[in-house]
Amino acid sequence: MTDFFSKFLENYSNPDSFKLLLDWLNSDSEQAEKIYLELRTKTIRYFQSQGCLDPEDCADVVFSRVSQKLLNGTKIETQVPYTYVRGIARFVLMEYWRSRGEITEPLDELLPTKHPSINPNTIEQEQFERLKQEQTLKCLASCLQQLPSESHEVFIEYHQDTKTTKIDNRLLLSQKLGIDLTTLRNRVTRIRARLEKCINSCLEQQKD
Repeated sequence: MTDFFSKFLENYSNPDSFKLLLDWLNSDSEQAEKIYLELRTKTIRYFQSQGCLDPEDCADVVFSRVSQKLLNGTKIETQVPYTYVRGIARFVLMEYWRSRGEITEPLDELLPTKHPSINPNTIEQEQFERLKQEQTLKCLASCLQQLPSESHEVFIEYHQDTKTTKIDNRLLLSQKLGIDLTTLRNRVTRIRARLEKCINSCLEQQKD
């Protein structure tokens, strides 16, 4: 599984999460999508201003966490959604920098008292999560095939590059399409939203 697919599954594995996020932003779906695009652009720029090398991935994590809070029943009351989103982004940024400097010990070098015990409930939960990811991945593959050929090509090209080259390659992609980077990001976000709806429908069908 590629890094992109792993990130996609992490952010969108729950069928209701993205819809809850849009409903929180605005009761009108078209207006909600517009607000989401603006918030995501602002959040990406925030991470860029802080020197983050993966601003779009971090932005995805932010909106995933907001969605999860809504899914858990948290009532988020704010007149300015970006104020709340920015607060979540600050925590994600701290975790991002911490993860880049984190040093871990090999498990076999830990003292016996530090070895983790195996919890049967944890194993069962991991199996459930693995099955859910497999189902979502199948739906993702199917939904990608249903995209118009141009959208499919743009979406794949946008995400297939390595961290060190993706910024340059995305610039080349925007030049190839004759649009600026902001327009390209917005187009990919709309394709992502279309995939989200398709995946949700696919997962719901699997429940029946």
